[in-house]
Amino acid sequence: MHLIQRMKVWKELRLLEQRAREEPSPSTFVDLGQVYLNLDMHDKAFRVAEDGLALFPKAAELRQLVECARRGQRRATAADLRAKLTRSPSGKLYRELAQLYVELGDTTSLHALCQEWSVRFPDDAGAWLMIGQVRLLNFYRDLAAREGQEGERCLQRAE
Repeated sequence: MHLIQRMKVWKELRLLEQRAREEPSPSTFVDLGQVYLNLDMHDKAFRVAEDGLALFPKAAELRQLVECARRGQRRATAADLRAKLTRSPSGKLYRELAQLYVELGDTTSLHALCQEWSVRFPDDAGAWLMIGQVRLLNFYRDLAAREGQEGERCLQRAE
């Protein structure tokens, strides 16, 4: 972003913050939170959404903002964990990152991570447990027999 664009964004941000204080409404809080999300300031977006929900507890758009901010926070945490794994891999970090991928619904990254985890730590059954768990959840959600069979196979490997 160019300097002039940044200055405009920060000016707009200050105006939205002032408007949220002086004339609170769900749309003002959503607009402010959206600017924070666009700036990758997920923690501030989450706080704004929570503040808005405190004033307008039935506002569905503020609940959506909370979920978007949480997803952004989880993605940022996942990126941090990924960087830590690169520097010093451990089964505990793999488990934490895998759980985040499950929460995010990112099965592609989860499978790649678990494959890497099982190669680096072949004696750690955690990777197989995590994959088995996700396969069984997919089975119950989609009633896909293959997912159930794969889930069972993974859980047996974890034993």
